[in-house]
Amino acid sequence: MKNIKIFAPAALIVTLLALWALFVGYGNQKNHPTLNKFMVKAFLEKNNKGGFSIKKFKLYEFKLDKVKLKGNYISKPGLFNPSEVDRFHEDMANWLYGETTFSEETGEKTPLEWIAHGGYSADVPEVPASFRHFYDPTRPDGARHLTDDVNSKLMNWIQKKFTNPNTDGVTWAIGKAGNFGALEHNYTWENGKVFIKGALEEKNQEKRNALMAKAWRSLGETLHMIADNGCPSHVRNDAHPSIPFRMMSYFGNPDTYEEMMAKFQTGNDGGLDEFQAGKADPDLALKFEKSNTIRDVAHTLATFTNENFFTTETISGTDWKGNVVKPITHPEYVYNSPKLSASNYSGNYYRRQVGNREVLLCTDTWFFNKYPVSKTYPYLDEACVKSQASALVPAIREAGLHAIRLFIPGLSVKITSLTDDGNITGEIIHKTDQEYTKAISYNGPVEIKTATLDVAGRLEARNGRFSGKITPVDNAWIHAEIEFGGVTVKSEQKKMFAPPPKREPVVAQDYELDFVIHAYMHYTNGHDMDDQQFSKSDFRAIESPGTGGSFPGFKISKGGNFSGKLFEGRHQDGWVEGAYSNQRLSWLKSHMHLTWYKQGGGKSREQWIDVELRNIPVDEIGTSDYGIRFHRDGWDCDNLRPDPEFEKSIVKIKHRIKFYPSGREVSFDYIDYGKSEVQGCKDWKNMWIPRSFIDVSISYNNNR
Repeated sequence: MKNIKIFAPAALIVTLLALWALFVGYGNQKNHPTLNKFMVKAFLEKNNKGGFSIKKFKLYEFKLDKVKLKGNYISKPGLFNPSEVDRFHEDMANWLYGETTFSEETGEKTPLEWIAHGGYSADVPEVPASFRHFYDPTRPDGARHLTDDVNSKLMNWIQKKFTNPNTDGVTWAIGKAGNFGALEHNYTWENGKVFIKGALEEKNQEKRNALMAKAWRSLGETLHMIADNGCPSHVRNDAHPSIPFRMMSYFGNPDTYEEMMAKFQTGNDGGLDEFQAGKADPDLALKFEKSNTIRDVAHTLATFTNENFFTTETISGTDWKGNVVKPITHPEYVYNSPKLSASNYSGNYYRRQVGNREVLLCTDTWFFNKYPVSKTYPYLDEACVKSQASALVPAIREAGLHAIRLFIPGLSVKITSLTDDGNITGEIIHKTDQEYTKAISYNGPVEIKTATLDVAGRLEARNGRFSGKITPVDNAWIHAEIEFGGVTVKSEQKKMFAPPPKREPVVAQDYELDFVIHAYMHYTNGHDMDDQQFSKSDFRAIESPGTGGSFPGFKISKGGNFSGKLFEGRHQDGWVEGAYSNQRLSWLKSHMHLTWYKQGGGKSREQWIDVELRNIPVDEIGTSDYGIRFHRDGWDCDNLRPDPEFEKSIVKIKHRIKFYPSGREVSFDYIDYGKSEVQGCKDWKNMWIPRSFIDVSISYNNNR
């Protein structure tokens, strides 16, 4: 770089050898890509759940492992940018180090792969990166960069040959939009937002995808910074070069935490999995949730890490014997927390309560086969590292998911008008915030889909608005959606009232259909006279005659589109029509008039029923030689909550009952979809506990 002074061939070669792993946090080959994946996983676990997602993403769907995007990636690591190296020394440096300069190639990756790659590429080129990945939250703004002098002789001498860039890790990662010079950091947070805005405003799909590849890599490099802020040495101004030589007093003083974290993944890609199992400190998680900028998230995590964890060289306090312990590095600047004290020492370890768990800060005991041998200066051993990682990795995941929350702009897709003949208009609205202060005007494709995900039309939006004509679908729920780089944003569903198709005549009367809707229903009033009782509110079934067994059910035509009538008799009349496939019942409409008679011949009651259903999936049993059954439960027993698809499947219910001889009537009012069925879910074998469901069965060979 312009501010790097290369003095002599020997100094350059030693520098190249020394700085290849000078101050890099975690391991960029495995640790950082893995931590980035943890953060994405944490984000997805809170989303892709409809109404139970983070509110901002209620109508978003994330498929970050499905699409492929073409962009530039680091194909070969290196110490410097190509323009920074004196060619006279490069051959010798390559012989000693492997590669002096990095190189990029073009290739395709999924969004998840681009984000993971950003965790790696943020440390390339390694020498410029090594000075710019530190952030001390206890220092004043503008002075939070690395100032620590390495306490090893040769490394300290080498360090002084470089001009300190005076740039902290958060400022470097966030960057400023538009700096695309050869030696600039192109994949910053700010540039990433520029790439996303550009993608959403770009009409050309190929260019849009290329911009999204850059955006996801930029997010990945920012998440690298988030992970660094969850690494104690990077937030406590502790330079920690790791040089693989025996004479470490001359060549380096590695950070125990980072070294062991890298070791855990050596030959074991899943070596960090055990650390992401726990939950982050609840107070910390709440602070992240309230953060409105990436700088807020980064500073909050750095403060948490700085206040709760030691590095071996920044341990301070009064030990259990009453001796004052001063930090090895920058002893003139001692952190306020944590501290050694007799009160937090037990079982050979200094301990601290961090959120909902106890953490081992350090030990002053040498162990042999887990047996204590002797006392020494406090240090971090493997037990300390694992204990701290169990608190830090969940904190990193939590910070990362909120970084992603802030990175993805808040968009809403709306259908503003829809006519019966298929004319449709709509808009895509961007809600500005502290990260995206300028509105995004979407340009590009808009797809109109039905509830069964059939495409009813493809339109083009210009400056955030779209209009056109789609294929009319009878009484279907439709929505509009846009997609960018593996992210889909949908509109609320809207009912399309197209003219219904004419009923087809019954051509073969050898299929039979029955249905039942069972739920907690409210009626306008109850009834308790005429020797008949009917409660105002209860679990109740609205069903076709064949389901209850009193009378035969509907006799319908063969084929995916059907129509039919109730078996004729003085007790009943009615009709049904609909459509189905081997996967789902697309829709059903029915009208019934049922009459019950007393033994003496007079009426006891009459019922009039109108029902519309849609989108009922095939039952687990599926099809057989005797028919097909469609089923939807009212409750999601895996998550102990109402299934929103149950409510969407019931388009219409009208039910009126008239009792004789009084002539009193009751009418259906509404369904209580939120009525708890937790007990029924937990005690699923007990069939006496009422449950809500929809059942539709079609019999092929019913010889009633």
